Amino acid sequence: MVARALGLRRGEVLGLYWSDLELEGPVPLVQVRRQLVRRREGVRLSELKTAGSRRTLHLSQPVVEALQAHQTLQAVEKKAARVWRDTEGVVFTTTIGTPIDPEAFGKTVPRICIAAGLGHWSIHELRHSCASLLLAMGVPLEVVSETLGHASIRVTMDVYGHLLAPARMKAAEAMRKALWIEEMPDFSPLATELATERALASRLRRLF
Repeated sequence: MVARALGLRRGEVLGLYWSDLELEGPVPLVQVRRQLVRRREGVRLSELKTAGSRRTLHLSQPVVEALQAHQTLQAVEKKAARVWRDTEGVVFTTTIGTPIDPEAFGKTVPRICIAAGLGHWSIHELRHSCASLLLAMGVPLEVVSETLGHASIRVTMDVYGHLLAPARMKAAEAMRKALWIEEMPDFSPLATELATERALASRLRRLF
């Protein structure tokens, strides 16, 4: 749900801390600041390096409720576990508090989606789906770019520019309505003649 609604990368989903979330209050937020990566020495959390990747996103109420339910479940798992290894407050962990391997997570997501009746979805496809839905709902391209954490709006345009045709058609139609009226109003010949005579008389007065 988090991946689909926020369009996060695989490592960004797994790199969320509870301290990154503000679930209470009128404007729930999440700060995307870290990612979980696999290196030679193992799985490690690291800070996101680029300014575009580090971002603050708003959370919809269904996502807030899902995260709160997950937090409750995690507290139960922590209490039941003989050893809980997470000391930093990571949002998504194994049942003993260890980081979730990004590679294993990538393979697990399609199986979860199939079991839920959604069909085969990879974590990257969920990210693309988020972007596509936002554009289809008329969200400005620059906002979609910020949501995805792209380095520039040009990256977003290169990937999703083909989805902007309806928006371009809407812009053309809006301009047509602004510049050209649907039907020319009916003018009686007498009214038109009187208006022309008055305009001519006004011009003559200004000249003389």
